[in-house]
Amino acid sequence: ILDEVKDEESFLLFVKSLFADRELHEGKSKDKVSFTEDWANDSIRGFLEAAVAWAEDSDFGIH
Repeated sequence: ILDEVKDEESFLLFVKSLFADRELHEGKSKDKVSFTEDWANDSIRGFLEAAVAWAEDSDFGIH
């Protein structure tokens, strides 16, 4: 669904889809690297820290 984001409306649909998917994983146990199935972050802070680290380490996905 990420590839379908083209405007404000499709972005909101994408975010709502993320929210619904995350909600399905709430309360499930974590694996040995602290993932809850496909989810690696349990907080917005963790997500933002990981996003910044990815952007800096990969030059926004170029490397």
